[in-house]
Amino acid sequence: AGQFLKTSTIQGMKKQFPGKTTPDDPYLHSIRIKQMALKGDVDLALQYFEAKLAKRRLPGNNLVIYNTMIDALGHAGRWNKALEVATEMRKRGVKGDGRTAASLLNALANNPELLKREAEVLEKAMGLYEDAIAAAPPSTALFN
Repeated sequence: AGQFLKTSTIQGMKKQFPGKTTPDDPYLHSIRIKQMALKGDVDLALQYFEAKLAKRRLPGNNLVIYNTMIDALGHAGRWNKALEVATEMRKRGVKGDGRTAASLLNALANNPELLKREAEVLEKAMGLYEDAIAAAPPSTALFN
């Protein structure tokens, strides 16, 4: 969880950062998605994400929001949907980062059914990770 996700509620964040959040603040959307997923309602989180994205209410290039949705799907064992979101993210020109790759690998670990196709799945996840490393500024790259 990122530094903003430590705030337990959206209201708490608004109190902590008065006047610095807006209805389309990516961190507020990320918190909403995370809260729904933590309550066990990943389908509702996904509906929220997709509805906002369709209405262009989420910034189309916002990595924070995508990573939160991919992570929530991964924790719920929904690898296929997590990969769909990551693929859509790439189509929109958003490059993943280490968290994107870690979330996709976590989804694999949470879905024993996929272990049968481990090599194929790992190759896709590592491809996203390699893209993220290539896109990262040198100071943020973990591995070269």
